[in-house]
Amino acid sequence: MVRDRLEYVMDHASADRLPPDSSPAWPQPFDTWAALAHPRRALPILLVATPLIYGQSVWAAQPLGGAMSGLLLASGAALIAPPLWRLFTRWWWGPLPYALLGTGLTWMIAIGLPRLGAFADPFLAQPAAFAILTAATLVAGFLLGRDIDTERHLESKRRHLDALAQARDNAELLALRAQLDPHFLFNTLNAIAEWCATDPRVAERAILALSDVLRTVQRGARQTAWTLREELDLGRAVLDLHAIRDPERFASSLRGEAPDLRVPPLILLPLLENAVKHGPGAGHEGSIEIEVRPLDHGAVIEVSNPGPYAGRREGGQGLELVERRLALLGSGSSRLAMRGAEGRTYATLTLEESP
Repeated sequence: MVRDRLEYVMDHASADRLPPDSSPAWPQPFDTWAALAHPRRALPILLVATPLIYGQSVWAAQPLGGAMSGLLLASGAALIAPPLWRLFTRWWWGPLPYALLGTGLTWMIAIGLPRLGAFADPFLAQPAAFAILTAATLVAGFLLGRDIDTERHLESKRRHLDALAQARDNAELLALRAQLDPHFLFNTLNAIAEWCATDPRVAERAILALSDVLRTVQRGARQTAWTLREELDLGRAVLDLHAIRDPERFASSLRGEAPDLRVPPLILLPLLENAVKHGPGAGHEGSIEIEVRPLDHGAVIEVSNPGPYAGRREGGQGLELVERRLALLGSGSSRLAMRGAEGRTYATLTLEESP
């Protein structure tokens, strides 16, 4: 059974189940424009474009034509050059067509369109001014396009790392469940071995009860969650199994109604094993009690046993298993607390779902 559980863990934690790196294969202009509209980019663009448009309206021979040319130049540098950069620089030869198209775009805006509109600006037609505008357009497209590509790449890597972390957590959770099967089995078989020597009929009843419990444990270990009612039914079956030989010594009770709540399977099993081992199993008289208290989006399950709480025991794994499983749930509201009071030990498990 352990081998089957480990194969199940490896199958569900395999790398080929992870989502691939989801970087866009072909950058779309709308994706670029949406990124440019973000205030982090839109505000600097506006800061640079405003003095350009104002300067053109002041220096140009025709103020209106100059303002229009400045607006077109700013728009071209901000809205057309970045998509061109993102498109062509996916190939090693991409910078050459990007530079040619960027130069042609600048010429059309700075010289071609003004001439067609009869507001030609001699200043923009000068080689030095045209070279400066062309360089500014190409650099603006490069900086904005590269910034967007870097952001998209980081987002894709972040999603992929999140998926890897989730797969790691799932694999660890499955491994923890795989540990629960032999842990519970070995403890129960040791008890049955004692019963075989003292009372074979009790041992026979225990083996049949153990078979039913293990079928339930096997079913729960293959699920990510089941109802709290199923978890409590398993807990009662485990306690009843221990009470087969000595009902008075291993008496137990359950108080409270289970709310409609899905919980991690087998989460109570280590707490019940500890309650049996360190309570009646250690010679302390009294019953093992389970109390359920509903919450708005969860429940509090308290397991108590006779015997004073002596703190965490070195080498104990039960409480650590529960806490590690709670940590893998990713909810800070779910927690385990241990305390002692009036000669009894209390394990309080709080399980909460996201509202």
